[in-house]
Amino acid sequence: MIACAVFASLTACSGNGMTPTDQLNTTCATSPAMVTTAQLQAEVLTQKCTATCHEPGGTASAYGDYTTVDKAHEMVNKDSYLEGSGMTLKIVDAAAPVADRLANSSIWLKCSAKVNNGFKGPKMEFTSTRMPPPGKDVLADADVQKIKDWICTGANKM
Repeated sequence: MIACAVFASLTACSGNGMTPTDQLNTTCATSPAMVTTAQLQAEVLTQKCTATCHEPGGTASAYGDYTTVDKAHEMVNKDSYLEGSGMTLKIVDAAAPVADRLANSSIWLKCSAKVNNGFKGPKMEFTSTRMPPPGKDVLADADVQKIKDWICTGANKM
């Protein structure tokens, strides 16, 4: 009986494949490192996101073209395709108060996800698959940190 209760409590949050929202880190550091779109594009997006996906004709080109700084910066404050009914999610929400930027940015929710598919963000929006998608190498912690710092410092272009 005790084993069943423990099992039920461990699976209650993820019985449907959804990640509990409290596992998503949506808190900006007090003094995040300054990362610009130009740095992020050169150090992360070009190397990890453009090959066959976020490039013209790529499998994820509808969600953004990250082949140039200008193209990558177009995602800042743009409505997310994951916005859904009544949602206010942006791809990158640099205009929100700092405390809300990560929770409002679909790129952060997808890149910081610890599960492959089917999780909900802090606003209970279905955020689809993690990025990079299953079958591709996950981003290194340092790359995830750069994305986080970029969003937290306002996603400045240069």
